[in-house]
Amino acid sequence: MLNLLDKLTDDFMDSHKVKKTNPMVEEEVYIFLRNAILSGVFPPDYRISEAEVKDLEERIGATESMIRNALFRLTADHLVNYQADEGFTVSVLELDDLREIYFIRSVLEGAAARLACRNISEEQLRELEKLCEQMEKSLKNNELVQLSLLNTDFHQIIDSAAKSPRLYNLIVELWNGFFNSGLSFYSHRASVSVSEHKTIYEVLKNRDEDKAETIVRDHFLKALDDLEEYWIKRL
Repeated sequence: MLNLLDKLTDDFMDSHKVKKTNPMVEEEVYIFLRNAILSGVFPPDYRISEAEVKDLEERIGATESMIRNALFRLTADHLVNYQADEGFTVSVLELDDLREIYFIRSVLEGAAARLACRNISEEQLRELEKLCEQMEKSLKNNELVQLSLLNTDFHQIIDSAAKSPRLYNLIVELWNGFFNSGLSFYSHRASVSVSEHKTIYEVLKNRDEDKAETIVRDHFLKALDDLEEYWIKRL
């Protein structure tokens, strides 16, 4: 896990233009820890111990109070559980929870893609194209943490381009369940996922509303099918 955490730290510092000689601000600490959970670096049921907090202080140049404040924010996001006698632990969802989350997100994300066809800017389309290129590079280099984060960025651009704040907020809330599939599952369908994202980009570029909604819905439902198969094999 340390190698993955090192990679996440380096990528985060680069993408957020954080200098290692300067301490992070509180919002950056929150985003870093959220990414560590959503990308699977901190897996479900992982206990964030006092030693882990100390390591994070040195790793990202944050104070203990900043890290604890970020962790308490993550409890409000349902990403972390807190108990006074045990401290902080990454949340766990069951397969039935994930089925519900994936299905609802397929509907909401499909609607967002339809709206994005009407409203997405040329700059946002270029960003999606660049993300597709970065995904292919990360896939080739087997950089699963980076691939997971690029996936998040890709969908957030589409959701934002829909220009529907209420829809966007509903989708963001559901993102909190997606970390539970973990990096091992992500590696299971990484090549398929990269291909699907490229298809989504092409449809959005052509501004085909019906096709965009259908393809994005299918993208999540296919991921759910693969997750169910993966989950059963783990048992």
